[in-house]
Amino acid sequence: MYKNNKDISFEPGKYTILIKEYIKHLDATGYKTGTSYQYYMRDICRQLNQLDSNTDSVPNLTKELVEMIAMRRGNESSGTQMNRIGRLRRFACFMLQKGYSAYIYPSISIPKRNFEFKAFVFDRDQISSILKEADSI
Repeated sequence: MYKNNKDISFEPGKYTILIKEYIKHLDATGYKTGTSYQYYMRDICRQLNQLDSNTDSVPNLTKELVEMIAMRRGNESSGTQMNRIGRLRRFACFMLQKGYSAYIYPSISIPKRNFEFKAFVFDRDQISSILKEADSI
């Protein structure tokens, strides 16, 4: 089984214990939760603890809370947003298994990855032309 090299510290809050329990659950089921995964979950935990305005001490993933965290940020790529939504969905499923109330972000609402990259292939003549121009500078 994969052993974590480092124990990541989490800020105290009502979601902290549950997120740590979720990471331990993933470890126990064979999922590799390396340091980067733990940092990612720590960021989600921080957001949950900050954005949840409900004064109840029991963790509760409401639709509004999940949608705020799932929202795209600034210049963030769609892949990063999709990763965060996926982790949030799996955590919501874990919460439901544990008997907590949680909204699972619908899979149909997950943004699709857009690929704007277009490859440009040079032939020999074009490369020769570019190198000749570069040599003349």
